[in-house]
Amino acid sequence: MNMQPHDQTTPPPPATEPAGARRKAWIFTILGLVSGTWGYALLPIVGSIAMVYFGFKARTFNRKPHDSVSITFLAGACMLIGIVEAIAAFGDVFQTLLFWVVGVLE
Repeated sequence: MNMQPHDQTTPPPPATEPAGARRKAWIFTILGLVSGTWGYALLPIVGSIAMVYFGFKARTFNRKPHDSVSITFLAGACMLIGIVEAIAAFGDVFQTLLFWVVGVLE
């Protein structure tokens, strides 16, 4: 076997990211923020679920060695606000149903 020693003076080639990964991450981040904002006014449960989904997708596309801090922050904010909004929306639905049942039973 003829093995040559590895030259330790040359650095490894830089890691390259896919061409559209950062653009997709930005698109999913903006979609998450928009769906959460519109969902809060129109359909809170659907908007909050979409907000968490788009935030998660943005974080998946942004998991690279040189990821953008702003994408990570906004995607995390999408997921956190979406979860809080979903809990509030389900609480409102539960409260409305509870008042309706109590009103029917009286």
